[in-house]
Amino acid sequence: MPYHNSDLTNSLLPTTTQIKRYLRLANISLTEKKTKRDVRLLMSYLQRLQEVDGRFLGLVERRKRAVRARKFDIQLPAEYKMTSVEEKQLLETKTRFRKANIFSLWNDIIDGIIFGQSAVRLYFDNTRFGTMVTKKESYDLTELDHSETLDNWLDELITDEKTKEFSRIPLDPDINIITRFSPMKNRKHYVGSYARAINLLSFLKYHTRWHWADNNERHGIPPTYATHPEALDEVEISKLIAMVEKLKKDSVAVFPEYVKILYEQALKSDSTDSFKEFLDAANTEMAITIVGQNLTTEVQGGSRAAAQVQNEVDDLITDADVDTGVDIITNQYLKLDFINNYGEPRNDYFEFVEVKEEQEDYESNSRIFTNIFTDEELREKIPIGKSVFYKKLGIPEPKEGEEVIQFAPKKKVIDGE
Repeated sequence: MPYHNSDLTNSLLPTTTQIKRYLRLANISLTEKKTKRDVRLLMSYLQRLQEVDGRFLGLVERRKRAVRARKFDIQLPAEYKMTSVEEKQLLETKTRFRKANIFSLWNDIIDGIIFGQSAVRLYFDNTRFGTMVTKKESYDLTELDHSETLDNWLDELITDEKTKEFSRIPLDPDINIITRFSPMKNRKHYVGSYARAINLLSFLKYHTRWHWADNNERHGIPPTYATHPEALDEVEISKLIAMVEKLKKDSVAVFPEYVKILYEQALKSDSTDSFKEFLDAANTEMAITIVGQNLTTEVQGGSRAAAQVQNEVDDLITDADVDTGVDIITNQYLKLDFINNYGEPRNDYFEFVEVKEEQEDYESNSRIFTNIFTDEELREKIPIGKSVFYKKLGIPEPKEGEEVIQFAPKKKVIDGE
């Protein structure tokens, strides 16, 4: 059952004092006897960050989309030759994988990488497709904690509804898909991962927005003030202040002739610029932490080289996420699926793999084909398969019976014409 953090009942985010307490409780080792380690407060806070910080939410979704855009397959390890029985088993395994929507586990796996931990409970039932997953339930992150007894697993945190005390029970790896991740290899029990690293950036951005809005409300947009002769008494000054406040709210106020109204655009500009600079700096640091760089669809500085670096960094991070997820799905799901349906394998279990497609340079390929087709000698020496031709140019091969465009042959130029 998800933990209810009372600090977040009437506030989107906790105070700095409360955050310090969360971190202190999460850093306590399970072997310490004086104070009970409690990560529930920290994990409830970190999950709230995506709600208040659209930038963080977008970066997390970006990593998920990048992985889901890759192509994957299930196969027997390449060193083994498949028998007809294994071919049938592989086909059945792929069917169960698709029917159970195991691919959706990627969302939980990436959450596990970003937040340091995640788990999904699998429910198996006998069906006409074999013993397969018919239901999946994701744990709330406050229900989990890094175990110090098993090197690669998590503990489930069971909270007593009456006493509010909690106890730890090791998650059963035979019925759970578990992700446990720490970006700092020397701290295996570091809870929070990347989300913990950027939490103060989101916290400061959130509160700075409110301070900036409050500043605008108090001083007006643009900042407005009035000057008056020294002879005015306190009553007249109070009336004048009320007029200025009305002007800030309604843009309508009537002033005596002796009062001068001033609008300071510079103050507004300074306030806006400093606020924007802070947000940009925080967003840049956050993007570097989560996705390795700060470039988005707009290449900063107009540099094509910068865009190329961005793509390479994106690929490296996605490759790392893919490696983690492929290992989890292979070892925690496919092995279990095989045992449940076929027992121990003849040679090895099926594995989940990324299908890597060769990236074609269509422009370069086009030039190569042009050189071949315009040279009679090359045409005879280099036969080209029709399917290869279409693939190298990135053009779908026409289906049988489909109407195609006929290009007229180039007319020969005869001397004298």
